[in-house]
Amino acid sequence: MVKAWFFDEKIANPREPCQLENVSLEVVEALGCKLFKFDAENKEDCISLKKIVKDQNYNFQDEITVSREKLPEYEKKVKMFLEEHIHDDPEARACLDGSGYFDVRDKNDKWIRILVEKGDLLIVPAGIYHRFVPDLNDFIVAIRFFEGNPVWTPINRANEENIEKMPIRQKFLATLL
Repeated sequence: MVKAWFFDEKIANPREPCQLENVSLEVVEALGCKLFKFDAENKEDCISLKKIVKDQNYNFQDEITVSREKLPEYEKKVKMFLEEHIHDDPEARACLDGSGYFDVRDKNDKWIRILVEKGDLLIVPAGIYHRFVPDLNDFIVAIRFFEGNPVWTPINRANEENIEKMPIRQKFLATLL
């Protein structure tokens, strides 16, 4: 089962677990995140994965391998993934192999770390501050799902003065009330 906890910001290396107290999956789901399990070994024939894809209206997908050997400009990309940001669309990732961390901000602006491992599918809602980092294994293979044309453009919190006024951010905040 997917595991989540509050992120310890005192730990220098964000690829470490940086674990404080555990967070229930109900808390993560209350933020609008959706968590699923699927059969990563049989992804092509996995009925539960096909159902999720259909129910979420995903019509585009690709596969990404995040590792030093496979991802060009690995350190630059990992640094980019670690930038706190939002998207106009949900971010959906199904872990086929390896593991990594998605960090999401809770309603009190605290980081909650979500460990994704082989067979986990996480959907992060549009408008929530989040980031991704590989764990100490530096290896994850994931399917990225999209509804419509794929959009990879992050809206970085540090670079956007009016991010809190953006309609997608306001829509997300309204779901927390």
